[in-house]
Amino acid sequence: MRIRRLSLLVVLTLLLNAAFVISPSKVARAQDVPGLASYAPPDSAVFITLRTDDAFFDSLDAVIKQIGEKLPGMVPAINVRVALSLAFTQLGWNFESDVRPVLGDHIALFMSGLEVLTDEDTTNDNNVNVALILDIKDRAAALTLLDELLTKQKISQFFDKGEEGTYTIYRPSEAYRQSSGTPSVAAAPAAAAVNDNAMIIGTEAAIDAAVATKAKLFEQDKFKNTLALLPESSYNLLAYIDTGALIKAGFEASMKRGMGTGMGMGSMGADAAKSMEMMQKVLDAIGPTAIGATILADRSLTIDAAQTIADPTALAALGMSMASYEPIDVEFARHVPIHASAFVQFKNVAALYDSALKNATSMAAQQGQDVEQINKQIEEFQSQLLKETGINLQEDVLSWLTGNVIVFSQYDVPKPGSATIFNSPLYPDQEPANPLHQGLIIEASDTAKAAALVAKLDALLQRAATDGKFKVAKETISGTEATVVTVSAPLPSGKTASFDIVIASNDEVFVIATRGAATAILAGQPGITDDPAFKAAQALALKDTVGYGYMAQSGFALLGDLAIAAAQPVSATFSSITADLSGTPMPSPTPQDEGALREQLRKQFEQSQTMVRTIVSLFDSAFASSSVVDGTNSVSRLVLSLAK
Repeated sequence: MRIRRLSLLVVLTLLLNAAFVISPSKVARAQDVPGLASYAPPDSAVFITLRTDDAFFDSLDAVIKQIGEKLPGMVPAINVRVALSLAFTQLGWNFESDVRPVLGDHIALFMSGLEVLTDEDTTNDNNVNVALILDIKDRAAALTLLDELLTKQKISQFFDKGEEGTYTIYRPSEAYRQSSGTPSVAAAPAAAAVNDNAMIIGTEAAIDAAVATKAKLFEQDKFKNTLALLPESSYNLLAYIDTGALIKAGFEASMKRGMGTGMGMGSMGADAAKSMEMMQKVLDAIGPTAIGATILADRSLTIDAAQTIADPTALAALGMSMASYEPIDVEFARHVPIHASAFVQFKNVAALYDSALKNATSMAAQQGQDVEQINKQIEEFQSQLLKETGINLQEDVLSWLTGNVIVFSQYDVPKPGSATIFNSPLYPDQEPANPLHQGLIIEASDTAKAAALVAKLDALLQRAATDGKFKVAKETISGTEATVVTVSAPLPSGKTASFDIVIASNDEVFVIATRGAATAILAGQPGITDDPAFKAAQALALKDTVGYGYMAQSGFALLGDLAIAAAQPVSATFSSITADLSGTPMPSPTPQDEGALREQLRKQFEQSQTMVRTIVSLFDSAFASSSVVDGTNSVSRLVLSLAK
């Protein structure tokens, strides 16, 4: 029963994600088509809009059906309209006849008026302007629906209805203001406004801001410029969040209110005050965020996010600068074994390292720390590293670490019931397999230095191997001379797992990987760029990608199996039973009892693995990519592709 509840939770999570991305008709970016953004005030810190049209509901129903066919018996036999009907039935309405004809194609939400969060009064924090905006098709029907809602909830006496300009507005009545502490009133909307195109429900201040004839959010440059960074022209869900303003509001509120309790800036020491001042400058640099969700290539659930830097000069004032990210060479992934489960790729570690050091020392200087002393400590570290390992960090490593770098894992998905190093206590009579292979691949931008590093690592490992904990040998693998490190580790079952780590380089790559993976890489065997699932994912990556992460279907299986293994109380079950709460020693379990417990756990484990394999079959791959725009703003993309 627990397993079924868990799987249902997974399915519901997938459906929740899908709700924001499925369907060919989409929400256009608000700088192109104002839509409901025309009702949001210019200082809105949050604006979110979502589709509510029939085609969207149909697509959600199709997704639920598809998942239900893949996971029979795990998904409730319900669709979106049925769920909505059940919800509105409790209010005495029929969704299809009473509500659906009123609703238009979108809903939106905005939040503004953050100044109440930054004053010293903690009692007015709930007065932030928040409102829900609904597209409507029929004004008269919308007013009727709203009147019925107030009547059904027995709160109509708390609102005065009147005409103001082009709006019908429901404002709190005198009775409302006198009885605002009662539960029924606290649950009611503070105000509402309806015109020919929209119904707005929210705080009274938010309603006033929405209907006022003044500048709106969609007209603001930072709103338009932020959304313009998103790579697609339209989305099913669109969110604008003034991240810097929200964080800064919370920071300033804590500072001001801290002063009132003697814990503010004035009570801080000089160092703490400098840190707070530096934090203010960092917050000044953070700009708005835009998030869009859609579907690409008919089956790839996609979330794009754009983060802006509002004031690069604020970072410069701190002595900080953005790292000079370079686009990766996507074809370099050909070196990744074709059956790899996951990998991440980036470029020019040397530049990232230098940038990190410069920013760290600059920030330290801003806090009044001794930069010369910090630089001296860095030099001492590098000197000590050279003394103990014979490796010069700058000359032997960073000087040629300017190309592409990939870290990967490969999981040979075992059949349920197979003994592996992760579940060996459940199968004490079987020899456990190691299904996990991993590695590091670095572009050999200087083949001589790459080969020299292999030699230095070999010498270091030869010296360290004298204690007998591991063995080091020289081998020729795929025509390349390599150092092979053999490591053995005891397993909870009492057996021992051994594996080889290969260190080698050739004219193209420097490799540290487990034997099978290293053999394939050095031999130039077909790589993951030949895999159809990877090709489909790669086609959706952002242009000029500076970072890339990919997960194949077997990667999902690995995550599931690791979660199952971690959840199984294998060690506790087979450990010696000590004493109960009274301190009385408990008798040791008999072999028969231990065998029965093991068999029970084994069945549960295999059932869980079977369920993981079924859920994993829903997916083809997942990937994340990121790019940098204008040297400061960043765009990220997360994609989950469903199986065909």
